[in-house]
Amino acid sequence: MSLKLKVLRLSKFLLILIFFFSQNIIAQTKKVTPEKVTISGSVSNKLSEAMKAATVENLNTGQTVLTDNNGRYSIEATQGDSLSASFIG
Repeated sequence: MSLKLKVLRLSKFLLILIFFFSQNIIAQTKKVTPEKVTISGSVSNKLSEAMKAATVENLNTGQTVLTDNNGRYSIEATQGDSLSASFIG
């Protein structure tokens, strides 16, 4: 077998190996979406009094909720989201 033929066969073999390994790597790089969770809490003032009808906003999604009569709220968020509470009154 000539040297040229050996090099050609080796090149084909290496290309096939590279192809299969690259497909495996591509298949494993899947983007993971963050899991949504429900955050619950309460809003109170400096005197520890519940803040009825305060607004709680997820600053990343723009979702807003109002607190109930006891200052409690529940809002969806993902890891890394920021929440803000405000009250006018």
